[in-house]
Amino acid sequence: MSPVPVPDNETDERWKWFKGCLGALDGTYIKVKVPAIDRKPYRTRKGQICTNVLGVCTRDLLFTYVLAGWEGSAADSRVLRDAISRPNGLKITPGTYYLYMADSNIVRGVTRSKHTWTNDEDAKLIDALMEIHASGKYAGADNGFKPGYLNGVQQLLDVSLPNSGLKAEPHIKSRMKTWKTHFSIVYDMVHTSGFGWDEQKCCIIADDSVWNEYVKSHKGAVNFRDKAFPFYDKLCTIFGKDRATGSKAVDLGEEDVVQETQKSSPVDIEDFDFVDEVVPNVDRSEGQTGSVTSKRKRGRSTDADEIYRESCKDIKEVLLRFGEMVGEQLSKEGMEAREIYEKVSDELKALPGITTKKRFKAAHLIGKDVDLGRSFLALTIEEKIEMVELYTDGSMG
Repeated sequence: MSPVPVPDNETDERWKWFKGCLGALDGTYIKVKVPAIDRKPYRTRKGQICTNVLGVCTRDLLFTYVLAGWEGSAADSRVLRDAISRPNGLKITPGTYYLYMADSNIVRGVTRSKHTWTNDEDAKLIDALMEIHASGKYAGADNGFKPGYLNGVQQLLDVSLPNSGLKAEPHIKSRMKTWKTHFSIVYDMVHTSGFGWDEQKCCIIADDSVWNEYVKSHKGAVNFRDKAFPFYDKLCTIFGKDRATGSKAVDLGEEDVVQETQKSSPVDIEDFDFVDEVVPNVDRSEGQTGSVTSKRKRGRSTDADEIYRESCKDIKEVLLRFGEMVGEQLSKEGMEAREIYEKVSDELKALPGITTKKRFKAAHLIGKDVDLGRSFLALTIEEKIEMVELYTDGSMG
């Protein structure tokens, strides 16, 4: 069933202001159980292990599209972008749109650091992060380093850059945010079909057609075309394993699932005598640190109230089922992925003539891909060496 946009001649008082609207969409967190080794990207800003599920419904509360399986640390905007870019994903025709609850954060003016980082200072910062990471002193947090790590980085920079004057805040904190943003953009491209990594130039490579199509929906990627990103390998070690990828997201479009959330006839809002009732604050979405206060309408009809409650209950049950399905699948795949990774790592250690750097990169590229890992383990020693060379020199990726 395809959603029908609100027509120009709509008479419904609540919808006549939204001509062309197809319905509403939003993300919601569903708690899941995943193996301990895979928890980091699934931990939300509120500390819960969840998957971020995108739900789309018509104004009659009928589900027309669901995208389940994205890690909880992924922003709603990133999940939505994935839904739109999928071959059988969310379709929005020209002249139509969906309602969406925008971020309620208010950006206030702050005093910005005027420090301009040099290449040497960036290199020393990355080295300090590598040292902090290797020491394990600030490791263990599910979204990166434990609190206080910025002071540890400053102490190391005080030694390697004694006259720089760099402080944990605002300098290092601000630069860390920049590096993590840049790394996320490059990391996503490297793991997108059609893109590759040039080991010699340390930059992203792709055909013009791939670039042009990708930047239509990823504006930040424009700045990294033919631009060297020399710290990518080190940043993979620091941030890569915690990066949400959406690799287990399940696309359920209108071809697959149309869940009717009303078990009775639609609510006739014309018969309602509306009064305002304040609903408690709702604090859910990543990126929404404040709360959102909404209003709910109550009418005379107890039947309509019952339909509304049943609809909400049905929506909750549907999403909980998705969460359970995704959680079970993640648990099975997580155990298998861990076993594959360990076997690939052991095989790489035994291969002759492979440098430590190539071994680490091969483990990252081959060991973390279950299908590639299986293929690798089935090869002869000579074939394994050739595969490692192809993936580490950028010929394949």
